[in-house]
Order: sequence, then C-alpha cells, then structure tokens
Amino acid sequence: MQDGVLVFEKTFPTPEQLLRNQSLYLHVFITKSGHSPNPKDRSYIKREVIHGVHRLNKYKKKHYKKTANLLTGKSEQDERDLEKADKMTFEILNFWHPNLTINLVDDQTRWTKGSLPPPLDEAVVFDTTGGFYLPILFFNNYWNLGSEYMPINETVKVITLKEFFLFYSGFHAFVMGVMSMGNTCIFKVVDPKYSS
Repeated sequence: MQDGVLVFEKTFPTPEQLLRNQSLYLHVFITKSGHSPNPKDRSYIKREVIHGVHRLNKYKKKHYKKTANLLTGKSEQDERDLEKADKMTFEILNFWHPNLTINLVDDQTRWTKGSLPPPLDEAVVFDTTGGFYLPILFFNNYWNLGSEYMPINETVKVITLKEFFLFYSGFHAFVMGVMSMGNTCIFKVVDPKYSS
C-alpha cells in the first residue's frame, strides 16, 4: 500500500468470451476482517458483506465510410475497412482499458431513506428497516481516456488489468458522481441478495 492506495496488477491470456465479442465482469466482495463473502461459510454474516459488479470491457461503434482525399482521389483507409464499408455502416467492437479504480466511500452522514440527492440516491443501499445503509462501492473509470482503450481481437494474446483500491470521502464521491451524470452512473448498486 502506498499513499493509501492498494494496487493489484495481473496480466492474463485474453479470455475467449472477449474474443467472441462477449462481456467479462469483475465481482468485488468487501467484508469485515474474519468474515467470509460465501453464504455457505460459517463466518458469513449478510450485513457484513458488500458486493459490487462491474463490466470490464466496453463496446464502441467503429464507423465505416468510403471516403477519398479530395486532392489525390485516394482513400487513406486500409482495404479491410473499405471492404467493410461496402457491407455495413458501423460495427460494434469490444474494447479493453487496463486501469480500474475501485473506491469504498467512507461516509458517516446520517442519510434518511428517500431524501438523498442524485446521484447518491442510486448509490446508497439501505437495510430493510431503512435506518442503516451499507458503505458505498464505487467503480471509477471517469478518468480513463477514450484513446487508452484498445480493441480486443484475435491478435491480442494477453491483457493487463491494474486495479487501484482507495477510500473516498462522501463529498468527493458525490462530486465524482455529479461529474459522471452525463454518462452512465458510476455508482454500482449492491446486489440485494448480499445486503440486509
């Protein structure tokens, strides 16, 4: 751990499902020390487990157009793209980003169920009584630049995933959530079967 950030890095063979244009998900379980995330284990306590799910790959459209340089009359696209432009206008491809930041929001605010401002209203999971809420798990890819995503195809033999774990204050998480509201919400709702 350095500067309050825990970093894990793993390089592994590209999973077959990514090569078939399918998705790969990361499941994160956070428990108190000495407790298990496995419901079949004796040390499992439901209210002591936070579970979040995040899709690691991203789907993007690649557009195909038959264009030519107005001065030379020649296309700057490769032949494969020109052939595809005859058959389709776009294709949905699988992309990978090597970095993911996972934040656990450390917040002691006494929130009341139903009174939270967006985007926190989507992030805070209350217990069945509505009096207590679980810590907020936050998958932050806001700072991942579009140019850093790499296409996944048969030429990609290995991929790397670097995960950064750190704590956020409630205010910091709220600001990041508001910044991301134009995109999809960056907060992940905890799986209800793992929450009280």
